[in-house]
Amino acid sequence: MDNVGDVGSAPAGTSIFSAKTTKPSTTDGSGDLGKDDFMKLLLAQLQHQDPLKPMDDQAFIAQVAQFNALEQMQSVNKTLTTLRESQQLSEASGLIGKTIQATDTESKDVTGVVTGVSVEKGVAKLHVGDKTVELSKVQAVASDKDSLPKVDASA
Repeated sequence: MDNVGDVGSAPAGTSIFSAKTTKPSTTDGSGDLGKDDFMKLLLAQLQHQDPLKPMDDQAFIAQVAQFNALEQMQSVNKTLTTLRESQQLSEASGLIGKTIQATDTESKDVTGVVTGVSVEKGVAKLHVGDKTVELSKVQAVASDKDSLPKVDASA
């Protein structure tokens, strides 16, 4: 433990409070550190600090503030995701009973009356007969098939 707390001897990529490196474990696959990872790192720093050179209280407060900011950003992100899904569902529900022209998941043109909508994995889907198309793939909307504007499918 002779290197612990000695900033000058710490290898690159380590905490300024510990010469040990810890590979972060992420459970969501995004590569971002989560709350649990942050707490593990903070606890590791506290466990491996030099008792004769305890962690600077300002650095500790800064880390707690970062943790708080991380929690708040995750909350905002969750709220924005819910809001986006609600907006998509609202927008898609406005198309029920309308005739649309769209492209399905197999890149085939689909034309017909929207009979229902759903949100699957955060994506609004329109149900046209036995086909399902994403809201973002709609190319034209009209009150009936005769009023449907001509859309160049190659564009």
